[in-house]
Amino acid sequence: MDLLGTLVSNKPDWSLATIRVDGSSKLVRIGVMVGEKAEVIEIASRYIILQAGANQQVVRLWDA
Repeated sequence: MDLLGTLVSNKPDWSLATIRVDGSSKLVRIGVMVGEKAEVIEIASRYIILQAGANQQVVRLWDA
């Protein structure tokens, strides 16, 4: 998965992120499931955080 961009609001529920998963772009917000495994729990200006069970993953903008 790649993070393509974010739009961050001072109200976290209004923040959005554009991700690419399996070649398709998708617009997500906090609480949205990515695939069937991970939930978006935070959106910041240069990263998002996904949670799958007890595991968290940081996906950074322009990550190598």
